Amino acid sequence: MEQLLSPASEGKWTQECTDACNKMVRIIFGRITLHSADPLQAIRVYPSVQGHVGFIALTQGEGEEERPVAFLSRYLTKTEEKWGELEQLASLVSWGLRKARRYTSLCPEVVVRVPGEAEVACILD
Repeated sequence: MEQLLSPASEGKWTQECTDACNKMVRIIFGRITLHSADPLQAIRVYPSVQGHVGFIALTQGEGEEERPVAFLSRYLTKTEEKWGELEQLASLVSWGLRKARRYTSLCPEVVVRVPGEAEVACILD
């Protein structure tokens, strides 16, 4: 790719250029693109708090096959900002699971991955 874009390049697009371009697209966009949720697969919930904002990523699949199906975010309330990190994450997960009901209503299992803690399987009613 560097050779093709360099000023000294002849500007010929080869199969090697196509392969390099496709590889870059897979690396850059492959894990970012949202995928359709499969209601028969477990969902993993990854909560995170950065400053005044809480984020949640919902994923499905395992290892290299794990793909995002939804991202949620919101500002923490003034009360939540006074809490400890674990309480903030718990509040965020509670909110996120209500908002993500359409993804979680039929799936067999929801697993919450709290940073630095063990996985927790959730029972949804």
